[in-house]
Formats: sequence, structure tokens, C-alpha cells
Amino acid sequence: MVGAMRGPCWYQNASHTPLKKGISMSREKLQDLTRTRKWAHQKLIEKGSGVYKAFLELEKATYSGGALKKREKELIAIGISVRINCESCMQRHIEQAAAAGASYDEVNGINCGLNHIYK
Repeated sequence: MVGAMRGPCWYQNASHTPLKKGISMSREKLQDLTRTRKWAHQKLIEKGSGVYKAFLELEKATYSGGALKKREKELIAIGISVRINCESCMQRHIEQAAAAGASYDEVNGINCGLNHIYK
């Protein structure tokens, strides 16, 4: 289970994403998570979900301006995603953190830190 990571920190190999040693996620799984997230987003928009609209407004406010840069906010979001065991959230925020300039070591540091806190 990804959210219950223990032991060694993340690793990386050619065919899988970096996760805990012994746990990997295939590129197909990542692509499936992305497709499902985009499908759900579109459906919630089409249905006029008030709760989802509020979530999008919260997300917009969270990532606009402020004392923290987007990279730092995404790193925080990765930690939250890991803690609540939301795979699609982890994937999304790791992608966004990388796009905002976060390094592999910064992302890896989130997991290592959580391993020490939640033993």
C-alpha cells in the first residue's frame, strides 16, 4: 500500500515510477490514473457539482500567489497525498511539483520524512 510506506526511501528504475523499495507503479497505471482523473473532472463539471466547484476554487486560491512558491505548495500536497493514501493525488502533485522545478531529492525527502514520523 503506497500510503503506508515504511522502511527505505524511494528508488527508481527504467520501467516504473519512484516509490518505496519493493513497490512500483507501472506507466500504464499512471496513464490510467490520469485518464480517470480527467474523466471524473469532466463529468463533475458537466453535472454542475457545487462541491467540486468549491474544491476547484479552493485549489485556485491555494496555488495563486502567497509567501510560498508553487513548488513548495506542491511538495506539501505530496505529503498530504501520501498520508491520506490517494494514489491519483500523489501522481498529480508529483507531476506538478516536477513541472514547478522540484528535484527528485526534494520529492524523495517527503517520503523519507513521513517514514520517520509514521513508524
